[in-house]
Amino acid sequence: KLEIDSAPGKGTKVIASFKHSHIDRAPLGDMAGTLATLIMGNPQIDYVYTHMIDGRDFSLDTREIKAQMPDLSLQDPAVIHHLTEMIRSNLEQLAAGP
Repeated sequence: KLEIDSAPGKGTKVIASFKHSHIDRAPLGDMAGTLATLIMGNPQIDYVYTHMIDGRDFSLDTREIKAQMPDLSLQDPAVIHHLTEMIRSNLEQLAAGP
């Protein structure tokens, strides 16, 4: 499922949902690395990522990260490394189950 909602002056919201059991869903790959690359390469864009498994979820919102670290850049390699490891760890915990 793909939803796109866009309004001038307000931005664009893109929602992509993938049913895990669908035959055409390819493996997601390195989501931590992909997200970190998107965030680092486009610091002016706010990303909200939610990964759900069996009713449990992990969410990342770059607006919250920017608010918590106003003096740090999302293009700083140390920040991106920390962010990548944080995402990877949370996704591994989510996949491991309750």
